[in-house]
Amino acid sequence: MTSLSTIEIQKQNEYRLGRFIRTEIATETNLITAIIDLCNRYVIRKGHFRATGRVLSATVGVYDRSQEVYVTHLEEQATEVLFCGGTIDTQGEESAVNAKIILADQQGQLTGGHLFSKTIIQEIEIDLQELTEIK
Repeated sequence: MTSLSTIEIQKQNEYRLGRFIRTEIATETNLITAIIDLCNRYVIRKGHFRATGRVLSATVGVYDRSQEVYVTHLEEQATEVLFCGGTIDTQGEESAVNAKIILADQQGQLTGGHLFSKTIIQEIEIDLQELTEIK
């Protein structure tokens, strides 16, 4: 077991929990765009989220260390979102989303990785937790 005193911390910030927002979206829109729109609507600058439901298609990727890029693929079938979660962080006037996703198809096969744009919602529920920085 690693002692906390031996862990090298690169960056640390403290936050308080802010508002908690739960919403359902049933539309053929991009999941990442929907999360950013929610953050902009509620003026959330930092936070984290979880999402469950169904998507019509999804773009997921896995980081390839040898190429130093994400290698992506498009799931072109409706799948169940078993887990989707990540962070939101404001960059200028826009909110940036960093998310991971696990999907299941009708045969029970799983796929997942880093979530990319052009992931189209069929129906999704999003839990959004605001974080406010302690100064």
